[in-house]
Amino acid sequence: MIVLKIEGDNNNFAPHDEMIKTIMAVLKEKGECTENDLKAKFSSETIEQHWPLSYALAKAKLNWLDGEV
Repeated sequence: MIVLKIEGDNNNFAPHDEMIKTIMAVLKEKGECTENDLKAKFSSETIEQHWPLSYALAKAKLNWLDGEV
């Protein structure tokens, strides 16, 4: 197995990191998170661009499932 470590400017997930942390905090606090919860911290353009992947990664980091398995 090959494991890659991504650092510095080569980190493709860097733009999402802060949004992921914010989404995780909101999910932990409220049990849900919508794009509106991010408007105080991120621009509408940033939310539109990064929301889908950031939300999915935040839920994956929390082991959060949308439905029953």
